[in-house]
Amino acid sequence: MENNKEKQGLHRAIQKGVYTRTKSKDRKKINDYLCKSYSTKTKEMSVGLFCSGNNAIYSLIQTIVDQLDPKDPSVFVIGDELYCDTLRTFEHFAEQKPFITIVQVNVTKTNEILKVFEEHKSKI
Repeated sequence: MENNKEKQGLHRAIQKGVYTRTKSKDRKKINDYLCKSYSTKTKEMSVGLFCSGNNAIYSLIQTIVDQLDPKDPSVFVIGDELYCDTLRTFEHFAEQKPFITIVQVNVTKTNEILKVFEEHKSKI
């Protein structure tokens, strides 16, 4: 069972933004803490820390794409204010699945959005 000092250290590490795509001392502390929590030797195993937001976005898109019929063209309308990797993730799927088209819209331009929806109605 961890002690208060270990809990505080983990809490500080998380507050410092450890969940990034970089290496850091704090990330190593979390790795060691989690391995110790599961009675695993840190030299034999490491913990995968992922950007949970992007994993959730990818998984959601994958779930939707898996249910689409490749014979029917599909259009995804993406707002320009979304997390930067969201568009790239959709583009990745569009490259893999030629029946998918991505349309990005400026969310402050209502007429532009309405035009896109009118143009692609049944494919969205």
